Amino acid sequence: MKQKQVSSTVPKELFDRQSKELEQIRQELDLYQQKSPIVGVRWFGRGGFGIGLSHPVGGLTRLVLDGYGDKAVIDYTTWLRIRSTEHAVLGLLVRDDLVIDELSMTGVAAKPDANKPGPNSFTPTEAKKILEGSIKDLKKVVDGLTSFWGAIHLIDEARDLGITDESRLSIIRSRKNYLLLKFRVSLLHPHDLQVACESFKVRDSENLSIDEKIDALTEIEFKNLNSSDLE
Repeated sequence: MKQKQVSSTVPKELFDRQSKELEQIRQELDLYQQKSPIVGVRWFGRGGFGIGLSHPVGGLTRLVLDGYGDKAVIDYTTWLRIRSTEHAVLGLLVRDDLVIDELSMTGVAAKPDANKPGPNSFTPTEAKKILEGSIKDLKKVVDGLTSFWGAIHLIDEARDLGITDESRLSIIRSRKNYLLLKFRVSLLHPHDLQVACESFKVRDSENLSIDEKIDALTEIEFKNLNSSDLE
């Protein structure tokens, strides 16, 4: 008896439907692979700041924070890459996930950072709490600043909040001036640092490290500036 042959040809309608489903699966897989938790960021620098994203957010792979107070949403992978840059350390680039809702972005917010942000980084909410809190707590925060940009940010926030209490503002301005002076001293060549230490009779200056020389000269210069202001 002759065996009946079975056709191996797939009907065109079935082939088209399966191809369409396969393409959809591929697109969903690509989208899944691109997905990353999202993070809100604010920029407190005077100029602009460009960020290349590791994963697209809102269809963008690159964005620019254009001026003081600008904000954006980026992927968590990008944040992990840029949170230790100089801009973040100085407090110019700050994570603030409230930006996600403010910009009406959809997505899963990334988990909070395991480590606390640096001493110069403040969201508007944090700055408001510091500026409107006790003088003691304000001074503790200000004394911990390591960059004059952190002090400038607090002064700007105080202005925006309408805070005119001179007892508070003077604490921040004093720290800003100190850190600005320290930054200028740090620009000196090591040879010039040593000459300045000898000129100001810094004790045992030859055995001091560069950082110790900078600290010593900054303290002397700052005291001299304050003394001349009082005269």
